[in-house]
Amino acid sequence: MIFFRSFYTTVLIMAGGAILGLLFYRKGVEEKTEPELAQKTSKQNIRSFLPVVVVLLVLIGLVWGFPLLFHEQATFTQALLLRDIAMTFSGMSLTLFGGGYVIIPAIHEIVVEGLNWVTAKEFTDAIAMGQITPGPIFISATFIGYKVANFWGALVATIAIFFPPAILMIFCSGFMDQIKQSRIISAIFKGLRPAVIGMIFSAAYTIGKGMEMHWATWLIFIGVLFLSIKLKINVAYLIPLSGLTGILLFSLF
Repeated sequence: MIFFRSFYTTVLIMAGGAILGLLFYRKGVEEKTEPELAQKTSKQNIRSFLPVVVVLLVLIGLVWGFPLLFHEQATFTQALLLRDIAMTFSGMSLTLFGGGYVIIPAIHEIVVEGLNWVTAKEFTDAIAMGQITPGPIFISATFIGYKVANFWGALVATIAIFFPPAILMIFCSGFMDQIKQSRIISAIFKGLRPAVIGMIFSAAYTIGKGMEMHWATWLIFIGVLFLSIKLKINVAYLIPLSGLTGILLFSLF
């Protein structure tokens, strides 16, 4: 991930972790069965699937209809830009797996180096600002959308990054019981865990290399690391504490 930051690298790493998990851990995982699982009917799955199809069709229609919706309020070029924002973030939300921190290098590759929507510093600021909000990594899409197309860009980016995976999760929740009891799925998850740890490390590297290496930066980093690992202080307290420490140190020195 450090040397080949791209969407395809993320997919290959996740697929490789899943395959290795199957090879090494499948025999060591017991498959649990429950009588009630056999009682689930296909009709229930179909009923849960139909609303998803309807909502996704509406979403696709809205995405491709942005130029028409905004033609009276903005230029046609701005409308197309909104559509590009919607397509980019909705695509990332459905195809980047492994959690927020894992996909930071891939998002950086797309919005900074590929599309040039924000600078490396602005991207780092977006990630940092997102830490004090719900959905900390994905909410950075709101910041990026605002930088690209002001209020409407922020609104479109926010909907595009959260709405498709939310619908997908609603659909998949109907199969959660089957998934939890599967020996194959359990083995895959065991293989994905070390891969995810490595990808989170690459995310830390991606953000860290774009930061100003001031002595106060290292002091805050070491302090937060110690408080988090040794004293188990909740991150909800560490994040505002880091911000206040930064204001104090960088204003005095």
